[in-house]
Amino acid sequence: MTLLFRKQLITKIREGQKTQTRRLKKPNLTLGKTYHLRKNYHSVLPDKIKIIDIFQQNLGDISLVDIQKEGFNTQQEFIEAWKDIYGIYHPDDYIWVVEFQYIPATETFKEND
Repeated sequence: MTLLFRKQLITKIREGQKTQTRRLKKPNLTLGKTYHLRKNYHSVLPDKIKIIDIFQQNLGDISLVDIQKEGFNTQQEFIEAWKDIYGIYHPDDYIWVVEFQYIPATETFKEND
């Protein structure tokens, strides 16, 4: 298993702006293991992430520090991105948080990939 990320979020990961992700379902990941970045199940990128922590929280309990770890500047930016991905934002939803460390590849990512 791995995590899928949208292209713009992969860019934020590569730039060091995103080190956390939140998911509705429990991800099938192992602490300490590395996984290739993917934007879909068929596109394996050379970059990797190492899983640092996995925990649960209420979606609405996200702090400003964690919003920044998600790659956003404000709570509203985060909420809009969440709605874009999941369709609706419920602050009382119990979600999964994955914290990771970016491991760059030796190859250069092409924006058209």
